[in-house]
Amino acid sequence: MNNKELFKKFYLEIAFKNLQSYKAHFNESNFDENISELISKFQDTYGVDPFDIKDPKKITEYLKENKEPFYTYSDKKGTNIPNALLNKHYNNFLNFYDKNKFADLQDLINVLHDAFGLFSRTFQDNRIKLNGNSRVASSSIIFGDVRDDYWTINKGSESEIQYHVFKHHNKIGYGLGFNAQKTRNNLDAVENVSKFIGAFIREKKEIDVLLEDYQLIDNTLDSLLNIKEGEFILFGRDFPFVQNANNIEIEEFKFLQIYYDLRYRQFSAYKKIYQNAIDIDEPLNKTIEKNKMKELLEYKKQIILQGPPGTGKTREAELIAKEMLGLSDIKDLENNNQYKLVQFHPSYTYEDFVRGISAKPSEDGKGVLYKAENKTLSLFAQEAYKNYEQSTKTESQISYKDWINEQFDSFVDKVQDSLDNDGEYRLSDKVKLCDLDDSSFYYTGDSWFGEPKHRMKFSDIKEGFINNVVDAKSFKALPNTSGSAKQHYGYYYKVLSDFQNSIKTEFKNENKSLLEPKNYVLVIDEINRANLSSVLGELIYALEYREKAVESMYSVEDSVLDNKNEIILPPNLYIIGTMNTADRSVGHIDYAIRRRFAFVEVLPKPLVEDEEIYFNIDGYNLVADLFTAENVSPEFEIQDVQIGHSYFIAKKSEAKNETERDEIFTMKMKYEVLPILEEYVKDGILVGKVGEFSIKNYIKSLKK
Repeated sequence: MNNKELFKKFYLEIAFKNLQSYKAHFNESNFDENISELISKFQDTYGVDPFDIKDPKKITEYLKENKEPFYTYSDKKGTNIPNALLNKHYNNFLNFYDKNKFADLQDLINVLHDAFGLFSRTFQDNRIKLNGNSRVASSSIIFGDVRDDYWTINKGSESEIQYHVFKHHNKIGYGLGFNAQKTRNNLDAVENVSKFIGAFIREKKEIDVLLEDYQLIDNTLDSLLNIKEGEFILFGRDFPFVQNANNIEIEEFKFLQIYYDLRYRQFSAYKKIYQNAIDIDEPLNKTIEKNKMKELLEYKKQIILQGPPGTGKTREAELIAKEMLGLSDIKDLENNNQYKLVQFHPSYTYEDFVRGISAKPSEDGKGVLYKAENKTLSLFAQEAYKNYEQSTKTESQISYKDWINEQFDSFVDKVQDSLDNDGEYRLSDKVKLCDLDDSSFYYTGDSWFGEPKHRMKFSDIKEGFINNVVDAKSFKALPNTSGSAKQHYGYYYKVLSDFQNSIKTEFKNENKSLLEPKNYVLVIDEINRANLSSVLGELIYALEYREKAVESMYSVEDSVLDNKNEIILPPNLYIIGTMNTADRSVGHIDYAIRRRFAFVEVLPKPLVEDEEIYFNIDGYNLVADLFTAENVSPEFEIQDVQIGHSYFIAKKSEAKNETERDEIFTMKMKYEVLPILEEYVKDGILVGKVGEFSIKNYIKSLKK
């Protein structure tokens, strides 16, 4: 291979993964074309092919001259990416592509530090900003001395997430280390590492994309989540080396792979994990619990948190929503257009939640207009769908679809003009278009007496255009068109031909930028208080088959879909319901609904005092003693009717001292807990005796 071919291999296999900003300009599909343009511009400017130059210093000397036309070409190509490609990455290639023999691991680390240059200072500066120390461990190197020709970590990181490199069992590896080994500088090893493991879990989705070829080496995720004192777990990658008599030898480009991964991708992941560990001070077990809930929601798309009153179901839903939206605080959900909370009640209907008719005064104020409108779910689903569509299609797909829609809108205007002026738009001497609405044409025959007019969806015509249909039989063979299109394909092809002939402008890719993919979370509080099957209607099907359109009974003009009768629940829309299991007055959730939701128990549990709350453990235990097999009617499950822990909490922000704390405990017991218990007695949920006391007297004793 010549230098150009070797550089291409290095760039696409190693550098490309680490250089996000280069992806539009030098990627697998356009590399050959764009590198040829770069060579041509460089030759026009400096009279030499850059890939014939073997001395990195010479490349730098040329580019310092800022000569035309290369200077302007580079400046306009992703803001100097061609310059950086040669001056930084081609130079790295020339310096290190054949560097594959080292005396030992320490020698490899020394060469790595030489290659890092100023990055070592950048790494250390970022680290001290994150950990709050005032002293830099070292401004010229990252790693400490290699221990026993076996391993090394970044200096000063015993109690932090670590940059780690090792040589062991004929393999060299590197990555991010989680260290639970106790030393004099790391006495609380498990506690210290747990916050970084928690951050890793919270950021795992992005980390898995960023470091797609990293893995937990010789370990599992379960081992990491249950790390024990004395253990060390590495998230990274490794490769074999050959032990020669006087050196170790690695494969071609492997040194450059280590350099680029540590310098770019891994550094981004390191900062992300460290920052998250600082921002979110949360016990590891709580992070694990939330992560499991988040993973369940991502898999199932809709879950119901069920449990007795006061277990914090709504707050749990908000916490899950916060995680799904990548927010740092529940307060950030407020006024966030990716989050919505609605509360169901017994009179809630499909027309309130999905689509319905609204009455509004006419423009002249003399009458009433009735118009179908999207309601809460459809409006929210439409916003999620717009983001999903814009974030999953390529730039050219988006631009092309927009262009088709613009051209088709013009064609529809042309047909409307014909309908207004002539009362018809002829398809043949016997068949005509006679009407249109916001999603379809309507056609009929001159002799089709007594037959209703036939509907011709716009989406069917566009499908034929996208597939470059050239005759009527080809239109009939399209797999994704309606039954009517297959039956009356000749009329459909006539409309398609007229549309094709009406187009006067060629498609030009405007290279529109893609939207960032986003999650949308809808929380439905007290979801079982409404008749869920009735409220959801046809969307019961859409819950299971995301991305598939379902037909609504209402057509809505401002729908983003071509067929205005259709509704789509996109994959980025997540639904969390809450359900009070003690409330027997509410609607039954049938099997069809149950199998489309995952049900998660949220049960009472004693809490411990922390920085934010006091917990009335004595009051909690006294009430919990009521909920035994002897005192709860066999018609009820104990876990469905227990009193939740939130009734026994006093926020420290609301209680400045123990006196105020106890006043809150007493008030909650008297005015929140006891009324529920008394209602349970009336409803026959609580029965029998507690010791010597009847249920009623035991409950009265709690007032004291």
